[in-house]
Amino acid sequence: WFLLWLQELVASTTISVGQYRINGGFVGGVIIPGLLLTWLALIPFFDNSPHAATGVWFHSSRLRQNIVFTIILIAIICLIFFTYFCRGPNWVFYWPWEAWPDVH
Repeated sequence: WFLLWLQELVASTTISVGQYRINGGFVGGVIIPGLLLTWLALIPFFDNSPHAATGVWFHSSRLRQNIVFTIILIAIICLIFFTYFCRGPNWVFYWPWEAWPDVH
């Protein structure tokens, strides 16, 4: 279940630009996770928090970092929820209260 957000990114991020089409497997499976991992690796090098903030949770000098982290975390949780409860047979969207068709 914890990788469902990646599956949803792969399934829903196909990009069309004019006559060109970029596969969702590349965008959602390589580009977006790669950018997230690169960002996570670079965060410590751009942390300009004062020494007083060392070892303090949610220090006021880190407000922007905390907000960005929270937004990304909420987006991942929303993708997990959406994928777990709103995808049916053949990866078709269904509301949680909708009945699925008979699949043979």
